[in-house]
Amino acid sequence: MTGLAAVLRLQLRRDRGQLIIWAIATAAMWPMIIIALGSAMTDAARVDLVRLAAVNPALLFVRGTPQGTDIGAVTWFSVAGFLGLLFAFMATFHAVRHTRAEEEQGRTEMIGAGVVHRLAGPAATALSGLIKVGLCGAVVLLGSAVTGLDLYASLVAALGLAGVGMTWLALGLLSAMIMPTARSAATVPGVLAGLAFVVRGTGDALGTADVTLTRVESAWPAWLSPIGWAQLAHPFSEPRPQVLVLFVPLLLILAVVVATTAVRRELGESMVRPRRARPNASRWLSGPAGLVARQQRGTMITWLVVAVGMGGLVGGVAPAVADAMQDNPAVAELIERAAQDPSGDPVIGLALALLSINGVLASVAAISIMGALHHDERAVGELLFALPLARPALFIRHVVLATTTGTAVVVLAAGTAAVVLAGSGFVDAAPTVLQIGAAMLPVVYAYLGLTALLVGVLPRVLTWLPWVLLFGLMLLGQFAPLFDGFDRLAILSPFHWVANPVVPDADRWPSVVMVAVAVGLTVAGGATFRRRDLHV
Repeated sequence: MTGLAAVLRLQLRRDRGQLIIWAIATAAMWPMIIIALGSAMTDAARVDLVRLAAVNPALLFVRGTPQGTDIGAVTWFSVAGFLGLLFAFMATFHAVRHTRAEEEQGRTEMIGAGVVHRLAGPAATALSGLIKVGLCGAVVLLGSAVTGLDLYASLVAALGLAGVGMTWLALGLLSAMIMPTARSAATVPGVLAGLAFVVRGTGDALGTADVTLTRVESAWPAWLSPIGWAQLAHPFSEPRPQVLVLFVPLLLILAVVVATTAVRRELGESMVRPRRARPNASRWLSGPAGLVARQQRGTMITWLVVAVGMGGLVGGVAPAVADAMQDNPAVAELIERAAQDPSGDPVIGLALALLSINGVLASVAAISIMGALHHDERAVGELLFALPLARPALFIRHVVLATTTGTAVVVLAAGTAAVVLAGSGFVDAAPTVLQIGAAMLPVVYAYLGLTALLVGVLPRVLTWLPWVLLFGLMLLGQFAPLFDGFDRLAILSPFHWVANPVVPDADRWPSVVMVAVAVGLTVAGGATFRRRDLHV
């Protein structure tokens, strides 16, 4: 294929910085948590942790199913789901960055003007993506070797994560050819990754623990998730590499679909085409508020549907878990010792875990809508500001819409969960569920304020820095307490300061401070956006 090697070298050269960042992130998470668990926990403490997790559906949903008490099994149970998401997002961003985003910026057309095969770009993107996924998988294997874990088990774990990465690399390539913009092309696989995590978590939360409470067998929904397949291989207990064979037909089907679509597709085309506009614009488009709402209505509707689905999941799964556990006094005793849920109520515990995840989703929605301002600035900024349109007005409308959407995602999820729980007979849990949802709002506003500041001060980093800070600080809050001497780093995470409504006399002042900081960051971003040049 003419020009394939040259395009591949170009992509690898452009991505060398990102490649190092992803490899370091993977290298840091895996071996450091192995070392932390090994140094901070005795064998008895690990057994106690696993038994607590085995009977706490909230922990099972977030972490996964434990498969033993040795250091490798406990570490895999703690981080497998997060690593799966990390590989999925990495592959998605890579695929969209080198396909649809390049087409929007005109780079693909410039490369195609040379002596280059028309499919060299997509083929190079697939190859460079495989190299990136393979490198991160090799880092996991190397980290296991350095910390003394079994190499065969580590190889199964690395292959499982690589399977997840390759699946979302193919989904990203396909989405880039189907969707009309880079933003929508990245959103679809991102939502699928979140859905895969939720489906995996649902299957794990409904799993069945053995008599020793050290192993949990996932329920059938976990088998519907590629992220679940990597975990179901059980690499550090009784390795089941045959589970990873499920990736083979899926990847073959995706590869055929991607190749067929790429051959028939013209440059810049998409299967989902924007609807033709009317000859005369609606009066709602006469001002910046209507314009912003019109541009973001698809994103808003998508996130509101996700919020309703998350609320329905909370209200539907929690009672089922409670019914399955109510007749086991040993389980009840262990639940009362769960740190995240002092009430000992499995319904509240699962709601706390799921609505915390929903808070992350609401933050993603707010970041996406606020960050879309810079995308519009680059695409049609000169046309917009040639009109009598004040830049602060456009900035304020994005802030208002992002705030409204983030708030609506939190409120809809908590409200739906409360209604479903009340209909299932858990009327007393409904007010607490609403309070849990409301407690996540300051985090959403904090990340919105940070994104607004970056729009004004440093817009070029909007494609990666808000996401690194969102997921990185979330993981920091989750795992920093495991490291002896580094537990204070958890205070850097906004999630650390969320007031827990389940705890009596919870301190809500940190939430007030977060909202005040978010307002300050937003004002600073707006002032800078007004004065800076376009396309900075």
